[in-house]
Amino acid sequence: PNTLLVQFRMDASDDDKDGCCRKVGLGAIDKYKIVDGLALIHVSNGDPVAAMAALAGEASVLRAGLNYIVSTQVVPNDPLFGSTWGMNNTTSQLNDIDAPQAWDIYTGDPNYRVAVIDTGIDFNHPDLQGNIWVNPGEIANDGIDNDGNGYIDDVSGWNFVTNTNNPQDGNGHGTHVSGTIAAKGNNGIGVAGVAWNAKIVPLKFLSDTGSGTTANAIKA
Repeated sequence: PNTLLVQFRMDASDDDKDGCCRKVGLGAIDKYKIVDGLALIHVSNGDPVAAMAALAGEASVLRAGLNYIVSTQVVPNDPLFGSTWGMNNTTSQLNDIDAPQAWDIYTGDPNYRVAVIDTGIDFNHPDLQGNIWVNPGEIANDGIDNDGNGYIDDVSGWNFVTNTNNPQDGNGHGTHVSGTIAAKGNNGIGVAGVAWNAKIVPLKFLSDTGSGTTANAIKA
C-alpha cells in the first residue's frame, strides 16, 4: 500500500523525477534496468490510487501503475497431476502438443536456458537436478559479483523475495512449472518435460506461501 510503479519519460530530468517523488512520498525505492525510466516510489499516505491521480498531470510521467500482490493458482495434490498435462492429452485438441512425436525428432538442447519466474525450484528434485542452470561467470560463495550483473554469488538464479542467491522452492509451484518445461525424459524417474535437456534459470519472486509483488516480478 505504500508503493507505486512509475515510468518517467525519457527526457525527464532528475529534478523532474525528484519533484514527482516528493509530491507523493519520500523518493525512489528501486529502479529496473529492463524498463527505461521505471521506478518503484514511496507513497507517504499509503494510498497509491490517490498518488496516481496526483501524478496524472505531471509532464515527466509516462504512466503509473499499482504494485499488485499476485499469487499462484492452486495446484492439486493428486500424485499424478500434471504427468502428461498438455503433452499428449487426447481428450483435448487445444492442449495436445503431440510431444512424443516431437521427441522422435528433438529432445532439447542444454544451451537453451529457460527463466522460470515463479516460486523457485527444488534443487534436490531428482528429475530436475541435472537441468538447473549454473552461471559460468560466477564463482560460488566468494562474496564477489564476478560477472558484474549486480547480484553476488548468483550461481543458479536469484531469490527476489529475500534478495539472496537461494531460490529454493518451498511452495512447489515453480518446481511443477519447471518440470513441465524441462524434467529429464526417458530416465525412469517422475515425468518428462517438453525439452528434456534445456536448463532452468530459477527466479523466485513468489514466496513459499505463493504470493509476491509486481515490482519483484519485474526485477526477476
